[in-house]
Amino acid sequence: MILPSYEEWAENAKAAFLDTHVEIACWHCDGEGESDCCECGHTNECSECDGEGTLYSHEKTGEEVKMFFASPQEYYRAMMKELSRLAKWQGKAPVAVMLPFARSIRKQNPISVRLRKYRRVAA
Repeated sequence: MILPSYEEWAENAKAAFLDTHVEIACWHCDGEGESDCCECGHTNECSECDGEGTLYSHEKTGEEVKMFFASPQEYYRAMMKELSRLAKWQGKAPVAVMLPFARSIRKQNPISVRLRKYRRVAA
């Protein structure tokens, strides 16, 4: 079974995000990344664009969002969803297909996934 690495997945997810979004200047800071307080005049990092000066507008809906960030937790969830589909297609129990991947991810990046311990309930 071949699954993409986190780096490959994040690169592909970012490319897919950029395919559907257009870069625009942040309306809150006028693309400068900093905004001035209206009361005291103190300069702060723009909270809308996190100091980047740019936002991204969805081509169809026009929704404005920050740049996509692919976290290890999102990678884990996406791969588990794919493994669940694979298990269904193979007619196997999902845990049989998912557990080896979950354990390997846990060894690589312990923070990204927390394995649950399941107990058997006595009948």
